[in-house]
Amino acid sequence: MSDGTPTVLVIDDLEDLRTITCDALRALGYAAAGTASHSGALVSAMTVRPDVILLELLVDRASGLEVVRDVRANRSLAGVPIVAVTRSTDLRLHDEAIRSGCATVLVKPVPLSTLNEALRGALATGHAPTN
Repeated sequence: MSDGTPTVLVIDDLEDLRTITCDALRALGYAAAGTASHSGALVSAMTVRPDVILLELLVDRASGLEVVRDVRANRSLAGVPIVAVTRSTDLRLHDEAIRSGCATVLVKPVPLSTLNEALRGALATGHAPTN
């Protein structure tokens, strides 16, 4: 955002969680917008122009890894850090997310302080790995 408030795009197919997450992020001082689907993620990212993306890896019955790859392949979004969240404890999924370009992977439930640290860290380092 132009006023210096970092904008977070929350991509989660569960409306209640997306709404709660956006509200919590706003309370922490972020601007937040949300989208529900893998198919809408890239369009939303192009519209919102977030400073960081918070992505549920298991979105819309599709892999959030596809979202990561789409973002990384888009010239205007490739540098946007992505913090992934998931209820999955599958370390192979976590490793693949990091290799695909996520700054970090957090396992739900994520304490708000941990989420804030991860977002602040991604914003501070601009961590968007290159492949």
